Amino acid sequence: MRLPSPRARRPRAGALAPNDLTRTLPAMSSISSRPHKRPLASPWLSLVIRLLGVSFVLFFGAAIVTILLGIDHRAAGDPIGLLVLRLVRWGSVHGGGEHYELMISTVYVVWGAFLWKAADAPFEHALFLDFTVVANVAHFGLMFVQGLTMPGEHLHLVGDVALGWLALALFAATWLPARGNTRKRHTAGVDR
Repeated sequence: MRLPSPRARRPRAGALAPNDLTRTLPAMSSISSRPHKRPLASPWLSLVIRLLGVSFVLFFGAAIVTILLGIDHRAAGDPIGLLVLRLVRWGSVHGGGEHYELMISTVYVVWGAFLWKAADAPFEHALFLDFTVVANVAHFGLMFVQGLTMPGEHLHLVGDVALGWLALALFAATWLPARGNTRKRHTAGVDR
């Protein structure tokens, strides 16, 4: 007895007919097996993105550990510890804003981890990297204004404000030209 070919069979009532994925999948560019011509990042760009990510994780991770272990309260009794706290802690050196510090530090630790991953293929994460520049310009810009105008907070201008601007300037000076060059080449049709 000869069975009918699978194409000749009709699906049961209510059953879905099988799809011909051999034609559907290649047409879907996001999962296509065709190689994409994506711009390659320079090793410097990937390195700088990773350095920014690591700096976020280390700086803000240290803040989390310091607060959770109460090291900040012990450091406030030492002149050098007090100076370090004044450079990075806004408001009272003896605390009061730890809840806020833990929240923003957690966000920045996660941000740093995502930057590390984005360094693998920066041009595929351009929006995230652009957001990193703009959000930190806003953040450090506000810190700069507050450092200038708030009584007792001027020391931050040579502490966390200066450190933040330095890290951001290095990242922006590497990322923005690379992104601009890629857009120009893409617009000209070189990467198509």
